Amino acid sequence: MRNLGYFAAIAVLVTSQAVAETAPAPAQGPAPLTRRIPCDAFRKQEDGAWVPIRDVNVQLPDGNVLTVGPAASFPPGQSIRGLDLGATLERECRSG
Repeated sequence: MRNLGYFAAIAVLVTSQAVAETAPAPAQGPAPLTRRIPCDAFRKQEDGAWVPIRDVNVQLPDGNVLTVGPAASFPPGQSIRGLDLGATLERECRSG
């Protein structure tokens, strides 16, 4: 009888692990915050402004995080909460 209890406990553990491994992936959102600016998340416009092509997290100088999306535009020289994101992208991404 005692062996039956052990067998049941092992069966529960194996089943729960199988369920955890086959769970659906979470919904797509902004990528995890990194210290590096994700250049692939921005596109430079003809007017020199940078626009996100997807939602992206950006760390501000004060340590807070700003999530920006495709509706935003960041021309160099425009500071947002202490960060000139356009100038930072210009310097770090050097695209276009």
